[in-house]
Amino acid sequence: ENAADAAALAAADQLALGAGPADAHRAAAATARDNGARLVECRCSGMAAEVVVELAGSVPAGFPKVQARARAEVGTVGRDRLRP
Repeated sequence: ENAADAAALAAADQLALGAGPADAHRAAAATARDNGARLVECRCSGMAAEVVVELAGSVPAGFPKVQARARAEVGTVGRDRLRP
């Protein structure tokens, strides 16, 4: 799950910086790889990114590959939402 969370955050970060979905996908793939996983899917809609990653490494025959899904969305927090 950590690889999926990190990949979704990396994609959302690119969207927040004004990059397009292709750049967000590249960032998610690199981050997933850096965390020992492979990016299976990256969908961007507006300022949100949803990713699916698959755990890298061998899986015994007959067992499905381990996948995790995560979503991150760029948002803003206004001063009226902050509480002391």
